[in-house]
Amino acid sequence: MSTMVGSMIPISDRAGNTLLDLRFGVEPAGLTAPASLVVVTHADTVLMVFDGWRKEWELPGGSAEPGESAQETAIRELREETGIEVAELSSPRWPRSPGA
Repeated sequence: MSTMVGSMIPISDRAGNTLLDLRFGVEPAGLTAPASLVVVTHADTVLMVFDGWRKEWELPGGSAEPGESAQETAIRELREETGIEVAELSSPRWPRSPGA
């Protein structure tokens, strides 16, 4: 976990929902994650999206489509929910490609 994100946890919204922990992971070969969330940070803030049906703020993310990896799901959900288009994501477990 990056130091900046880790230093912001726990973090709560006005409704009292609290993010207590954040863990990065990589899917074991042959297994797929059922869903992915994306943490986008900028200037000590975290991007959240408002779910109009649930009436609450959430991290962008959602269910995997058949055959998608966790990273592919995260990239697609980020694009669908925010309009942000990226070719890849990075984390302590998903380093950016050299030169990226």
